[in-house]
Amino acid sequence: MFEQLLEAIAQGLERLGIPYMLIGGQAVLLYGEPRLTRDIDSASLEDLIIHKVLAGRPRDLEDLRSVLLKNRAFDLEYVHRWLREFDRGLGERSLERFEEVRQSLAASSNGSSTE
Repeated sequence: MFEQLLEAIAQGLERLGIPYMLIGGQAVLLYGEPRLTRDIDSASLEDLIIHKVLAGRPRDLEDLRSVLLKNRAFDLEYVHRWLREFDRGLGERSLERFEEVRQSLAASSNGSSTE
């Protein structure tokens, strides 16, 4: 039902020529594990990943892990490019944070853990 509602909203926005994206808790609900939220934001899968990396809070990094586990296919080049841009502009190390999460997931799936 949730996905049907989002599809109907997306079709309406597209019909009106209104750009949109699904982000925040609703995007995690769609792409990751369910959790309680009371608002609707929107973003592409890649933009959700970038958002969660940049936020960097423990809950966001857990959301990121969940999203990456459920969605192996995404535009890694896009994510890398934008994280590099944000790092340049903000003086952050978000690309490094993203790769650490990816490596920890890869290690977990190989039967070992780096945590």
